[in-house]
Amino acid sequence: KRLLRTNSDAEFAFCTGDDKTDEDMFRALYVLPSSPSGEATKEAPLSITLANSSSGSSTSDSAPGIKLGIRPEDIFTTPVGPSSRRTLASWHVSTWQCLKG
Repeated sequence: KRLLRTNSDAEFAFCTGDDKTDEDMFRALYVLPSSPSGEATKEAPLSITLANSSSGSSTSDSAPGIKLGIRPEDIFTTPVGPSSRRTLASWHVSTWQCLKG
């Protein structure tokens, strides 16, 4: 989430991992909201929201949603391991060697 917010002009994302904690990363990218025009937007992360609320700032004034250059179809989430594993990812490879090109 933070990488997309700080690199809002990114046009491509490839995320891969081989354990259960990587599903959090896949989930964060899977639920990427898009506007009615098809443009992806990203709200401020919770850490920014909490910091702003404790300092008395309004979240909408100090950390608005931002337009992202990336589209949901330009995000590739890929777990490494058995294909029987349940995942939110859209692609799959069985070994790390499959990622070398």
